[in-house]
Amino acid sequence: MINFFLNCYYTVILAWAFHFIFSSFTSQLPWTRCDQSWNTPACRVFTNQPINSSIIENTTHISNVSLITVDATTEYWERRVLKISDGIHDIGTVQWDLALCLLLTWVIIYLCIWKGIKTSAKMVVGGSRQETLGPGFVLLGTRQQGVPVILGELVLPCGFDPVALSFTIMYVTALLPYVFMITLLIRTALLDGASNGLIHYLKPDWSKLTDMTVWSDAGTQIFFSYSIGLGVLTAFGSYNKIQHNSFRDCCLFALANTFTSLLSGCVIFCTLGYMSYISNIPLNQIAESGPGLGFIVYPKAIGTMPGSPFWSICFFIMIILLGIDSMFAGVEGFIAAAGDYFPHALANKWIRCIFVGCVCITSYLVGLSMVTNGGMYVFQLFDYYSGSRIILIVGLLESSVIGYIYGTSRRTLPQCEQPGSDNHPHTCNRTQDHCIHNQPPSLIPIISPTSTFNVKLPLSASFSTVTIANDSSSSQKDDAYTKILFIISVIVYEELTYKRASLHEPYHFPGWSVKLGWFMASSSIFLIPIVMIIKILRTSGTFLQVI
Repeated sequence: MINFFLNCYYTVILAWAFHFIFSSFTSQLPWTRCDQSWNTPACRVFTNQPINSSIIENTTHISNVSLITVDATTEYWERRVLKISDGIHDIGTVQWDLALCLLLTWVIIYLCIWKGIKTSAKMVVGGSRQETLGPGFVLLGTRQQGVPVILGELVLPCGFDPVALSFTIMYVTALLPYVFMITLLIRTALLDGASNGLIHYLKPDWSKLTDMTVWSDAGTQIFFSYSIGLGVLTAFGSYNKIQHNSFRDCCLFALANTFTSLLSGCVIFCTLGYMSYISNIPLNQIAESGPGLGFIVYPKAIGTMPGSPFWSICFFIMIILLGIDSMFAGVEGFIAAAGDYFPHALANKWIRCIFVGCVCITSYLVGLSMVTNGGMYVFQLFDYYSGSRIILIVGLLESSVIGYIYGTSRRTLPQCEQPGSDNHPHTCNRTQDHCIHNQPPSLIPIISPTSTFNVKLPLSASFSTVTIANDSSSSQKDDAYTKILFIISVIVYEELTYKRASLHEPYHFPGWSVKLGWFMASSSIFLIPIVMIIKILRTSGTFLQVI
């Protein structure tokens, strides 16, 4: 359910990005002007000329002039793109331009995954949940658990060679985001004030280590960034052959993910440093989180650059390529889990095509609620309650089940006993011994995505969140990491609010919407004991034997 909720609202971000791309094919970006139909008298154009704050500070009297202004980019985002209402109670009507962009997103996703994992693998190398790209070595091969996937190519009705075209698209979607990021990094690094942004990004603030909110946010980000607890890596890992070097994939995945995060962070903070310089505002007051960073701050900075339409197109294409990669992984992970429960039905290629289509259509219909006038509030509700702390609970339960119930000794036996395995210690024990005993605790959340171990388990969800050791004391220590992280996230829990850029006071969600959010969150958790009870009732033997 977590994966389904994430797929529903994550595509809305791509719909916004498509909207900005289409709007960028013009000589002057529409968010750099104040003479549009959606602008208000308070609109002002953000320029690349540094503001002399002493002029305002030395002014003693200004008559008939309001100092409360809103920049053109913010008005474009809120009044043109979102057409945002006053609250979630005023849901309004569907914005059909965004609805069409959302439809385009889901059509692309469907065409890339409808025939199975091989098509997805050729379309993109890798993909994970929070604005990151991982290597796709785990995507190739024949699925070793559940139903064998229908292997096939993406057939295009245009007479092109689908094999050659799919391989071309694979390299484009995998490598082009890095080309855009490096290009944008070079461009933004040459801007005035970029060095200040990099210093702010790379210089640690040790006082923040005492802030529990920082620990909670960092832990949640790690879970999302590495797709821990979502079942995506487990689904992809299940396609590998028994002899596949999963340890190598795991290391490459962690390195690529970390490199991508650092690279994108440098691009963002170079831009923020430039914004701070030209606006004469401290950098920590400019930085925003959530959609405001990608759809207000960055477009505002791009609008001041020479050739701004070109840089805008590059930036949002990069966002779409990274996001669409993540969606391939998320939707395929959801479908693979369904295939484990209905292996015979989804073995038929036509039934699979219909099922994938139903999943995409259902997700699209749910996403339509987020492209209405009140859609941003619905988006915030999904983002806050369908993931975040809930994924920590799932990770805690997974690590506890694997460590205390399934057992560490049984964890590597299925791999060693599979036909075709050479039963050599290097093959069967290298992953467990090396990952557990030779790695420092700081790497445990990184090297333990669940697709690292290709074993058969009666679990459709992803494996454990932390590495399971050979002895109970180490297992308890590793399990404690997730427990502490979850406890911290509960302590720092705050009421859901949304801060509109054009307003000073944040919007507080009404009680009924908060209850709806907790219902979404609990729906994912309640499925765990329900499935457990069903499995116990369907398995023969005594209760202790079943457990």
